[in-house]
Amino acid sequence: MTGEELAAHQLVLVGRIYGNMRGVNGESSAFYENIRRINTSSSEAKDRSERGEDVGAILEDVPLAKLDGAAGVVDKRVSDLVKARRKVQAGDNPNKRDLVKEINQEIEASMYQLNKAVHETLALDR
Repeated sequence: MTGEELAAHQLVLVGRIYGNMRGVNGESSAFYENIRRINTSSSEAKDRSERGEDVGAILEDVPLAKLDGAAGVVDKRVSDLVKARRKVQAGDNPNKRDLVKEINQEIEASMYQLNKAVHETLALDR
């Protein structure tokens, strides 16, 4: 409407498709969905364990609960990187574009690792 050019990921419908294929946007939607799934699985596993069910059977039924500790560490890392990126963006460092790019790559790599772990955990469960 303003005549400005928009990147493909900024267009509402295209962005949903495009964002799932590339970069931080592509990893982030899966990452946050996986964090939610892991938290739900961990909660279920904890509840069942408190009821006295066998831990081995629980982890067989809800394998994503195995990733609870790793998910917490990665989620904290991503959160810290996002805060660092905001700080760099607000600063006046002449190299901030490169610094933001590096931080984005670290965020993407962290998200990718957790997404990969979820995929592998679910694949092994079959």
